[in-house]
Amino acid sequence: MATLADPTQLEQILLNLVLNACDAMPNGGELHIETANVVLEQAFTSSMGVAPGPFVRLTITDTGTGMDDETRAHIFEPFYTTKAVGKGTGLGLATVYGIVKQSGGYIELDSKLGRGTTFNVYLPASQAPLSTPALSQTHVEGRGGATILVVEDSAPLRDLIFETLESMGYTALLAQDGHQAIRICTQFNGTIDLLLSDVVMPKMNGPEVMKKVRQIRPDIGVVFMSGYTNYVTVRHRISNADVSFIQKPFSSTELTHKLREALTRAHDRTTVRQRLGLEMERRSNPLRANHS
Repeated sequence: MATLADPTQLEQILLNLVLNACDAMPNGGELHIETANVVLEQAFTSSMGVAPGPFVRLTITDTGTGMDDETRAHIFEPFYTTKAVGKGTGLGLATVYGIVKQSGGYIELDSKLGRGTTFNVYLPASQAPLSTPALSQTHVEGRGGATILVVEDSAPLRDLIFETLESMGYTALLAQDGHQAIRICTQFNGTIDLLLSDVVMPKMNGPEVMKKVRQIRPDIGVVFMSGYTNYVTVRHRISNADVSFIQKPFSSTELTHKLREALTRAHDRTTVRQRLGLEMERRSNPLRANHS
């Protein structure tokens, strides 16, 4: 994904935050700059003053002196500075704040004295509109690899996941709810390796979808995604050894790692089931096993 933020203004954001981090580390330290594609839902954006949807997140982290409560409360105010006279105008972070807000984004600060500072800048992402395919066209072939059934009632997030999976070479089957997911499982002739499902959805929640899908395809792997913690899996008495969990908002890198983990787990689970089946057949038909 990309952002429509002005390149010059984006440079200003990065430059001001990096200079601020350097000033906070007069004796040296570590500076980390990271970017990620994330999707923010209403539960997160309601207090941010931005609309939910896909964002590009820029993270600047330093191991410097950090800030106390008083400094954090005023850090984005114009002309406020903790630097010595002549060392700063107090407009750097105010400029960053103004650019981010003008771009329709959000900036958050996490800092403690002696423990460094982290700035997270969220800028609205720009991506080509993707329509939700009809049931008969819900799968789109990637460049190979596993087939993943995505169950997500949020269209923007569903489209983003589709784009990510396609770029990773997976085959994506898209469903907007549990009922459509079950129809896909019944009608799709190929193998479905993994179920990637939201937890909290209308009509049918994630654990219920998993239960019904596994009645049709018992060897399918499962990854739950949610903006809440994984208390839902505990509530429904689902073993963490049986499913994987990814917290929203997540980056494409985090999703890649979680999918690989879940696919490996599903493969091992299938292998064990097959070995148990062969062993039970051998024990029930010892003569047949001796002749083979």
